[in-house]
Amino acid sequence: MICGFYTAGDNPIPILSCPSLPGSEGALKFYPVEARGFRGGFLLHDNLPSGSGDMYCIDPGNDIVVLLSGFIFNRREISGYSHLSARDPDPVVVSQMFLKEGPDFVRRLNGDYAIFICRPALRRAYLFRDHVGIRPLAYSIIKGNLCFSSDTREMCRFIEAGAPPDKFWLTGFFRYIDFFRTPSPMVMRLPPGHYLEFSCDRQTLLTRYWYPEKIRTERKIQYDTMLSDLRSIVNDAVAIRCDSRFTAGAHVSSGLDSGIVAAIARKEYSSQSSFYGYSWSPVDFTAGEIPYDERDLVMSLCDSTGITPVLSGINREQFFRNVGRHFYNGGFYIEEETVREASARGTNLILSGWGGDEFISTGDRGIETDLLRHFSLRT
Repeated sequence: MICGFYTAGDNPIPILSCPSLPGSEGALKFYPVEARGFRGGFLLHDNLPSGSGDMYCIDPGNDIVVLLSGFIFNRREISGYSHLSARDPDPVVVSQMFLKEGPDFVRRLNGDYAIFICRPALRRAYLFRDHVGIRPLAYSIIKGNLCFSSDTREMCRFIEAGAPPDKFWLTGFFRYIDFFRTPSPMVMRLPPGHYLEFSCDRQTLLTRYWYPEKIRTERKIQYDTMLSDLRSIVNDAVAIRCDSRFTAGAHVSSGLDSGIVAAIARKEYSSQSSFYGYSWSPVDFTAGEIPYDERDLVMSLCDSTGITPVLSGINREQFFRNVGRHFYNGGFYIEEETVREASARGTNLILSGWGGDEFISTGDRGIETDLLRHFSLRT
């Protein structure tokens, strides 16, 4: 996670305190970063192989500061173009590309990232969010300061400490709302595929850099060619996310997306002795007369791919505790126990295919009731 305050003028910069995240005591450390007009930092967990060099770089000679949450996947392609070393950390790659191409460098990135860049001498700062919004990134303009964080909810708590959350945001589970809203009306989400420029001599400028609707649809492609291309794309998408520095596992379910991702990831980590597949299906449950049991498909998938299955062992106490902490887990209370189980087994990277149906649509929560209320159910 990255966060910070930047001022393009002579405004005082607030003191940052380490965010308090549940269940992370002693393992999650805050590393401060300061430069002219900037005070911020990043969080790192002791059990991750990432170091501070993977999170930030400061180059006073070239007047640039970079904070990065996430990963750049097309390093080989970029290195060949920009003459960068394959050993250069991602923040260094970002800084060199920015110095060479300006903010449009982001168009050539392939990754999951939230990036902050500032040019102290030029009194200018930028925020970048990856194409499809895998990494969250929020910002707020407060008294001439640019405040930002890749932890949206913690940022809202910091800015409006003690204030109740926005009522309209709270109703998001009951009606169709703008999903760019946050618990605080003062905090805005940076849209995916956009970057923001902030300076003292001009208004804040929001620029869109990705236009997926302009991608040409190939209507004459043959079925076999389509299938071959799709197989290649999916394999590559999983492979570039498999980092050998991590001990990996995967989500497993009865879904096609999770199954494919888990199977490909297992091949990429073939040298890893134990590769765990984490399922949300309960380990203790009698199906009775139910003709369909997801656990049968989970076990079959794991058996055929060499994955060790780990079914959910969430109990009554854990269920009520996690449901009561909805603010932190966003309703995915089972996943909170999955993360605990993964940590206990030494897994520090979980590759996942679940959630595809939510990514490609807005979901259906609240839409039907909203249409019914406006007498437009036929729509």
